[in-house]
Amino acid sequence: RWSPDLKGIIRLKQDRPDIFKNLIIDCSHSVGRKEYIKDTYDAFRSIGVKNFMFEATLDGQSLTDQRQMLSIKELEQIIK
Repeated sequence: RWSPDLKGIIRLKQDRPDIFKNLIIDCSHSVGRKEYIKDTYDAFRSIGVKNFMFEATLDGQSLTDQRQMLSIKELEQIIK
């Protein structure tokens, strides 16, 4: 957590494209703070990752994982 392995994913793309095409990156849990989610999404998207997961609720509130919880509006802004 808090250190997504961009280099490892680039290597996976080169060495195992069959796995890379089905890879899902969890942008919320991999960084642990919502202010880093957009940059993480942009970085992985720039190397060709197509599938992503985000932790979001309608209002961005949660009893757990509050620091990485997005509202639907925040999520829409990130993926546009």
